[in-house]
Amino acid sequence: MNAFYQYSIGLALVVIGTACGVIPSEYRGEFRDSESGASLKLKGRKGVFQTADGRKIESKAKDLEFEKLAQAQGGIYVSSDPGSDSILEVYWVSPDVASRQEAAQLVWFRSEVIYTELNLKTKDKVNTLEFFHCREGTILLDLPTKRWQMGCPGNADYLRMQRVKD
Repeated sequence: MNAFYQYSIGLALVVIGTACGVIPSEYRGEFRDSESGASLKLKGRKGVFQTADGRKIESKAKDLEFEKLAQAQGGIYVSSDPGSDSILEVYWVSPDVASRQEAAQLVWFRSEVIYTELNLKTKDKVNTLEFFHCREGTILLDLPTKRWQMGCPGNADYLRMQRVKD
């Protein structure tokens, strides 16, 4: 992941394809970031992220459904990368539902976001998992085109987690 992601996770996406909402087996297990103390547990259709201060975010993995995201429903959204058949994009969205607004066929809300890319060509268990954790992100959805963006105003944490348990 390059420095661009540290400042913004602001890709406009055309959501196509699905990945059956399943975390690939090579990425399942328990991971810990030694620098921050954060931990992550990934199962086939569930994940638990815990910050160093003990706050937990638990979600189920599901296919990316624009309509659910537009209603500010949280979850681990899994989507094929439109630009690569070997990359699976994972968006872990924990929205502030009370912040949801809608006007002029746009929907936006504040959300905690975790983002990573998984390589589908990996055949062995992954020992290191890198991702960005944005505590105060914004999600913007264009209802007619079903395109959406996520932005993180410079306060994302880059986490490099090491596998601690299968």
